[in-house]
Amino acid sequence: KRLKKDNYDVWVVCSPSAYLKDIQEEGLNIKTIKITRRITPLSDLLSFFKLVYFFKKEKFEIVQVQTPKAAFLGQLAAKLAGVPIIINNNFGFYFQNFSPIKKWVFVFFERMAAKYSDLMFTINKEDIQTAIKEKIFKPEKI
Repeated sequence: KRLKKDNYDVWVVCSPSAYLKDIQEEGLNIKTIKITRRITPLSDLLSFFKLVYFFKKEKFEIVQVQTPKAAFLGQLAAKLAGVPIIINNNFGFYFQNFSPIKKWVFVFFERMAAKYSDLMFTINKEDIQTAIKEKIFKPEKI
């Protein structure tokens, strides 16, 4: 709301949701692009290309992402679309209690997406430590 008040053109890109009405009442622009929480390769690929197209069309200067899957797709799409500044809001790493193989896969994808982000915002020291230990983000980007 603060950015909107300061005359920035603010968009919210999210899956269809019951919360959209509340967001619209705040006067924010909304673009719905369905992103499932499960791994769904064809649907994920379609969502990815929709994000790239939308980011290119709107010529965003900053894209800020959150939630693991949307963050992964959003960071890659923003980079491909030529967005100059990409920020990842990280509210925790979900791979902490995974089996070693599953954890390795998730860390691999976190690292790949993080290569395209300029900053990572986090809410606690543990996530900073994990991001550094797992070589997901460089300390100077956190």
